[in-house]
Amino acid sequence: SAEAPLYFSVVVHIEPAEWYSEEEYYFRDADRMRRFAEMIVSHGGKMTIQTQPPFIETSGRLGDPFHQEMLDLGFEVALHFHEDEYVGKDSDNLPVETYVEAMSSLKFTIENTIGTTIANWSGANTYVDIWNAAFQVGFKTNSNYKNRYTQTSAPGFAVVNPWRPAGAENQDARIAHDPDSPIIYIPSGVYPIHCTRLEAVPRPYGYEAFDYVTRALSSSLEAATPGMVNTFYVTIHPGDFLIPDDDDEDFRVWEAWFTEVIDPLVDTGHLEWATIAEMAAAFEAWEAGQ
Repeated sequence: SAEAPLYFSVVVHIEPAEWYSEEEYYFRDADRMRRFAEMIVSHGGKMTIQTQPPFIETSGRLGDPFHQEMLDLGFEVALHFHEDEYVGKDSDNLPVETYVEAMSSLKFTIENTIGTTIANWSGANTYVDIWNAAFQVGFKTNSNYKNRYTQTSAPGFAVVNPWRPAGAENQDARIAHDPDSPIIYIPSGVYPIHCTRLEAVPRPYGYEAFDYVTRALSSSLEAATPGMVNTFYVTIHPGDFLIPDDDDEDFRVWEAWFTEVIDPLVDTGHLEWATIAEMAAAFEAWEAGQ
């Protein structure tokens, strides 16, 4: 129902791949994302770009304004946090101060590059004190939950309404709502929880992949609740376009999906493009009205 619109976004995870230290591979994926961004904008869309080193460090070293260009398009830049890369092994059992130091450093790197603050991150999904660490650093919005050991999620996350997680010590605590929690969790929608990497668009890109996403979108539209904030997003990686090694065909499939599935739903008011930050802002406005 258009009475319960679903906020919709594309989330980009930039991985901590060492090859992004090399100019050739950095520009390969930065330019691929620029092309994808142009397509998104042509459909009136929004993206959240969750970045991390070495990609953002190479961007700064080369003076490439990729991240600023994304901001100028109305997109969001945020952090994709692979904890083992920054806090070392046994990352589930480290003091909160270790996480605060690592996340502060990464937040500073991103903000120093883009010239504005960031508030959203994904990652550290199995660390029991992540909300405390994130709050100390200045983050307030989390997304993309999955157990990093199994790459699966849980039923409580396959929903459309954001909440404030009561704790992080286990999945039950994460899905319990505490109105006083400083962190807002933005769910990806009603995906089938038996699937791994549930909100990621399957690779290789093709009509079968988008059938999977469209079924999840349909389920999420059915679950959308009037009078509440409802959210749905898909997650991709720049390297996804390499499988198979035919970017043009991949872009044609995306264009067809936006044109045939997304645009009509936007036109009827069932979908509304938004970044993760904008979804969180809508949730805060909803809270204030309760």
